[in-house]
Amino acid sequence: MPYDALMQLKAELADALRTICAGQDIVPFLDRWLSTSEAELRKLPDDMLAILSALPDFTSVTPGGPPVTLQLETEDAGGGIMVYRAVADGYYYVAAPSGSS
Repeated sequence: MPYDALMQLKAELADALRTICAGQDIVPFLDRWLSTSEAELRKLPDDMLAILSALPDFTSVTPGGPPVTLQLETEDAGGGIMVYRAVADGYYYVAAPSGSS
């Protein structure tokens, strides 16, 4: 990715994370909750996106739209993730524990 595009993506993800933090104090991450101060946006792994997009009720997230919470349920467990889809690269990003937490 060219430097300018990378900087644009970083700025976009920082804005999306600020939006998340302004709207709530905690975000879901699988079977637990994270303080927004402990979260960062990381690229959603391709295999996880493949699983999600194969679900019959999955709807694609609009690039640049507001972050969306997805509920994940099985017979034995449940949880959720908050995802954002970037305009800069079209990839999905998930609010996950930051590298420093």
